Amino acid sequence: MRIQFAALVIGLIACSSALAAVAPTAAPSGSSAFSASGTGGIDFELTIAPGGTLANADIDLADADNPGGSQTLTLNSVTPNPGTPTGVTAPTAPQSGAAGATLTISWTGTVDAGNAPGNYDFTIDFQDDEGTPNVVQAVIRIIISDVAPQGAQGAHAVSSNPFAPASQALATTPSLDLCNVTDGNTGQTLTVTNVAADVGNPASGTFTVTNNGPIAGTLVLTAVASGALTIADVGTWGFTVTVSDGGANTSVTFDLQIVVDPPEVTVTSAGSPDEQGTVTGTYTVTCTPAPGANLTVNFQMSGTAAVASGTDYNLSSAQTLTYTTGPNGTIVVPAAGTATITLTPVDDGDAENAETAILTATAGTGYTVVAPTNATLTIADNDSISVSVAASGTPGETGPAAGTYTFTASQNVPSDTTINFQMSGTAATTGDYNLTSGGTLNYTAPNGTIVIASGTNSITVTLTPVDDALVEGTETAILTVQSGTGYTVGTPSSATMNIADNDAPPAAGSMSTSPSNPGSQTATPGSTRTGLVFRITETGGGTAFTVTSATVTIATNGTAAVGAVTSASLYRVGVGTPLQTITNGGAGWSAPGNTITLSFSGLSSVVAAGGTGDFAVAISFSGGAVPTPNPTCTTSILPAGVNGGISGTGVTGGIITLAEQLPDDPLDEDDDDDSCNLATRGGPAWPLLLAVLLVGLAAIRRRKTA
Repeated sequence: MRIQFAALVIGLIACSSALAAVAPTAAPSGSSAFSASGTGGIDFELTIAPGGTLANADIDLADADNPGGSQTLTLNSVTPNPGTPTGVTAPTAPQSGAAGATLTISWTGTVDAGNAPGNYDFTIDFQDDEGTPNVVQAVIRIIISDVAPQGAQGAHAVSSNPFAPASQALATTPSLDLCNVTDGNTGQTLTVTNVAADVGNPASGTFTVTNNGPIAGTLVLTAVASGALTIADVGTWGFTVTVSDGGANTSVTFDLQIVVDPPEVTVTSAGSPDEQGTVTGTYTVTCTPAPGANLTVNFQMSGTAAVASGTDYNLSSAQTLTYTTGPNGTIVVPAAGTATITLTPVDDGDAENAETAILTATAGTGYTVVAPTNATLTIADNDSISVSVAASGTPGETGPAAGTYTFTASQNVPSDTTINFQMSGTAATTGDYNLTSGGTLNYTAPNGTIVIASGTNSITVTLTPVDDALVEGTETAILTVQSGTGYTVGTPSSATMNIADNDAPPAAGSMSTSPSNPGSQTATPGSTRTGLVFRITETGGGTAFTVTSATVTIATNGTAAVGAVTSASLYRVGVGTPLQTITNGGAGWSAPGNTITLSFSGLSSVVAAGGTGDFAVAISFSGGAVPTPNPTCTTSILPAGVNGGISGTGVTGGIITLAEQLPDDPLDEDDDDDSCNLATRGGPAWPLLLAVLLVGLAAIRRRKTA
């Protein structure tokens, strides 16, 4: 009985020990990519894309029932279903770990993209080393993803999905690589399942989307035009293309666009149009690239020339041109891409100067405008404007009373025109009058300018005399048109106004003499004596004048005395050369009775403004025997003797003075100043003299020769 009980106890202990034994377990390592949330009998699973690399794809085999750490885990087998994917390495079996340690098994490698997407299961069989080993199975699943097809921009545009439009120029028959479709699962076949035009299709060069599929690899989507693109095809054309890979992720849709670019329009010009001739110029409208069909381009005219047809120019073309009243028009550019517009000037009678005609391409349908957007032709005129001048009014210092000059152009000037003029005449260009105008006047004597305003043909300048205190007589103010820009000098080119003076000449004075005058001089054979010294002083208007002639008389005591005088000379004192010498009986000599009259002429001796002129008469006698009685000579000068011999502008008065003490008078002994003053009236030789100088009297000196 005891033996049986003992056996029973031993049996229970053994049974109890057997019931307490625990089977080994499998779990992902701490950093493993496997997930323990598998479904459908799958213990662990890992999803990887085609071409992906397995990293940390580890499973740990452990045993919780490991007394004393003496048990060893063993991987008995690894069974793939349906097979191991290309590029993947499964853990090897059998393999054992160290006693008491966890056994780690790993899947490694790079998943080849050629593997069919789907589930790749591995059943592992492992055990511990119990007396009766605990054998365990676990299913590990590697899922290769079914990646949707991917599109890359084709060669005719640079972008990513959504794709940038593929641009194409006119006059070509394009075959455009729009999109290259690839699939991460290279073992699948790509197929275009649908093509739809989004917004229609070009009329001239209809596009057809083609591909090189079905194909395993890269599927190329190409748009091929049915013919050369023309202006009718300008625009954006869209297509929706669906590509399938036949897998679980069956398809992807791409929106593809083709842009047919419009031509670019530019404008140039050539030639120098001229009314003389008539010489034309041209505009060239160019479409780049050529439109391939007729294209209507809009334009606009501008510039200084009138834009209306038939006014300053006309436009014509071998192509279809629309242009009438301006400024807008159209030109049809043919398929070849260029159209020429001819500008023909209108030869009118208007003086217009050079005018510009500018053609500018403006926006329209089927083209864009780029630089140069416009071109200019300059039209030369063949007409000129002449400018004349006329004077009116009676200007005078009293008031003063004004006069006017009127500048008149042959027609209205097209723009403000500056006329040049010059003043002259006997009136001083500065000080005798002022010039004013309601227009733009500039005057710096003697030259000036006046502006005839645009659209008018005349302008007036007013002359206002200056009321001074000078005795000037009537003076002239002459305005003469000078040449300039934008006009020619017409007829009459000058106009004269006479300015009346309001100042009277000085009153005539009276002559007075000193007690020693008149005197006499006794002749000595061969001697030369000063018979008369006189001074002329300018006192009236401060203006120089010229002595041109003088008449001197010599009174003698008989005909014998007349015969004793051989010659007489007139000197400018201080100048050694005589102004003129008159010989006995020669030109300028007159001796009726006992008086000799000497007429000096052809003189040119200037008396400065405000200055004096000293003159001397020298008498020469014969060298023979002195006649009896001794001859005496009394030399004198009267105002009438010089009245006709004074010339100069503006001379109004003067004094003639006898002077014994003047230089070069060797006969002066008593230091007396024997003089007489006289304000005289002017004669015909003083054209502007209302009252003339000369005071004269004989300076008579008597001397006896030793």
